[in-house]
Amino acid sequence: MKKIFFGAMIFIFLCVFLKEFFVGFENFYPHFISLGLGVLIFSVYFFAKGMQRNISLLCFSISLLLLSQNFDGKLLYKSLEKSVGIICIFTVIPLLTFPIEKGDYSHSIKNFVSRFSKNNKFIFTILSLFHWILTIILNIPSIPIMQEIIQKNNFSKKYLTRMYTAGYCCFMIFSPYDGLLNMILIMYSVKHYQYFPYALLMCLFIVGLSSILLSFSEKEVDEKNQIIQKLSSFDKKKIFSLVGNIIFLIFVTILGDYLFTFKNPMLFISLIVVGYSLFWSFQNANFQEYKTQFKNYIEKATNFGTIIVFLISTNCLGEIIQNTSIGEIIEKGFLKIMFLPSYFLILTLILFTVVLALVGVHMLIPVAAILMIVKPEFLGISPASYPLVIMCCWISAMSISPFVPFPAVVAQTIDEDILKVTFKYNKIYSILLILLCPAIILLLNKIL
Repeated sequence: MKKIFFGAMIFIFLCVFLKEFFVGFENFYPHFISLGLGVLIFSVYFFAKGMQRNISLLCFSISLLLLSQNFDGKLLYKSLEKSVGIICIFTVIPLLTFPIEKGDYSHSIKNFVSRFSKNNKFIFTILSLFHWILTIILNIPSIPIMQEIIQKNNFSKKYLTRMYTAGYCCFMIFSPYDGLLNMILIMYSVKHYQYFPYALLMCLFIVGLSSILLSFSEKEVDEKNQIIQKLSSFDKKKIFSLVGNIIFLIFVTILGDYLFTFKNPMLFISLIVVGYSLFWSFQNANFQEYKTQFKNYIEKATNFGTIIVFLISTNCLGEIIQNTSIGEIIEKGFLKIMFLPSYFLILTLILFTVVLALVGVHMLIPVAAILMIVKPEFLGISPASYPLVIMCCWISAMSISPFVPFPAVVAQTIDEDILKVTFKYNKIYSILLILLCPAIILLLNKIL
């Protein structure tokens, strides 16, 4: 079934590509894309596991239940077709892992960390930013990869938790390849270059907040973050090559988004990923090895199966809710609190997401509802700053809820109990994030 799922991913990618560049294909597109989506959704449930699989089943069930009384095939197609761009991204992202694996970057990074780790705040900032950059390419698998890179440095579990949280929060705030963020930008016709200044300043705030919190426990950090062994001097060229390639890839994406207009912007990003991964492989003179790695491509792509169908199902549910009477009821509920100042409106949305996440409701459910119903003008902010509201709802809940994938991966990686990761190590950070994010969003909306 994994091969069938992968075949459906490639088929959907080709359909989106043909629709973009061949006008005559548009007449056949709805039939082919419906077939591809049906096969992809059906096949994934034969190997998908975990809470995300169950939530996606629940979302599809509720969606069909809402449509059952007055079935609207066009609405169902529209709600599912919106996710094809996300599928395109996940189809090609594994290509970028190959040059990273073959570039032999880990040794130099280990040595760099060992050389500067006595300056805890400096190395924390550098590691958080580097983890952010690495996560842009690898998503949540970057956490165990990052741990492998720095494993010879005996960092405390609190230090590691805060570092991974800061880096992954930055990733959620801005990544050109994140499906949810791109969905928001597309929905409100915001270009990457328009959103980038807001995202960059918010990321600097997140890392700065984490560094300040670190300074309050500096004695504990100094005692525990001793170097097991002093390594040789690091290879600056390797580090600059890795960081430079990833930053240049992001720059090319933002520049291309500014210069070109695609019917499906996610296809454009996907094509950049394909082209740059090949270029990077040539740069490392590993193209022959890269070809042998292609056999792992199917496995890497199908590993995204659960999150893909998760995003499709929640996006589908949000779209259907927006177009049914339930959407009107929720909207009326939000309108009743619209008299509140903008700070308290945003705070209410964040708390709404956090509370639901703490009782086991994944962030995508409340976020989808907020995204479909609460418009930027309701909050008194611009469309370019609105994605920060959605993503801050997400990261605030993600940092403290034990029922979402991020803390589970961190807990497994650092060999710690998930409740300690969320309620002990991230408690103060999460509370401050909830209280300060609305103020930062409004400040950025005013000055940018």
